[in-house]
Amino acid sequence: MENQRCNGKYTKSPDFCFNDGTIWIRVERTLYCLHRGILESHSETFAQILPMRGTGGDKEDNPVFLESITSADFNYLVRHIFIGWVAPPPYDTAMLISLLKLGSLYQMKLVLTFAQYHIKDEPRISPATKINLARRYTIPDWVRPAFEALVCTGPLHITDEDIDQLGLVTYAILTRAQAEIARERLRLSLAAPPTVLGDGCDAHDRCEGAWKEFWGIKVSRWLNHPDKPPRLSKTCEFIEQLGDIPFMRSRCHSETLLKLRGMAPLRAEERITEEGVEKVLAFHWSLEL
Repeated sequence: MENQRCNGKYTKSPDFCFNDGTIWIRVERTLYCLHRGILESHSETFAQILPMRGTGGDKEDNPVFLESITSADFNYLVRHIFIGWVAPPPYDTAMLISLLKLGSLYQMKLVLTFAQYHIKDEPRISPATKINLARRYTIPDWVRPAFEALVCTGPLHITDEDIDQLGLVTYAILTRAQAEIARERLRLSLAAPPTVLGDGCDAHDRCEGAWKEFWGIKVSRWLNHPDKPPRLSKTCEFIEQLGDIPFMRSRCHSETLLKLRGMAPLRAEERITEEGVEKVLAFHWSLEL
């Protein structure tokens, strides 16, 4: 940040040049006349970097220049501090990201709290963008839900913009996780899990045959849906929704489902996703060292 002499090439902000402002600030080619005390009350960083009174920023032709930020971002910040938001959420996503960016840069706790609260569950901000923001502004709690959402999206639905947001390292971790889950899904679909002999069943060979036929026709096709592959953990729920299996005794059916719920393949997706999340967090941590 430095003082810059106004040379007539700058434009006053139409909204944020207050008549009773006490400090002139320039961002890019826009001039602002703001209240120094309000800025300093929101940010200790402003209190430290603004020049002493009488040494800069006191006149329109000698504004304080804020580097490395845009006037669009600064407009959102100034509006948030000096005016606030009358309309209820959802808020403009560009505004929320700008507040996160400048709130982090100037260590403005209240601004950061506001931005993080509204970005966390904002569906209009993509999971890939949230992972990027989590990396840039050290918000590890955002990584797990965003990564899980991307894993469920499937590789064919990852856009070029998503890849740009993720970066090659995180994208590689994601695609590896998706490939491992696809392999587990294929393995599960190819062979029906073993049945359990229910109490009183005297024709278990028939139950086994009915189960294998049901698995091959219904479950295998469901698991290998080309456009919307299901979550492995939903397998038992899917089977229950179909009701009784023809020619399979109800006791054998229920006991087999009970065993299936505890099988490792149905938890593979959760395990692989968790491993991916830990790799992403480790990568983010390495960038801070």
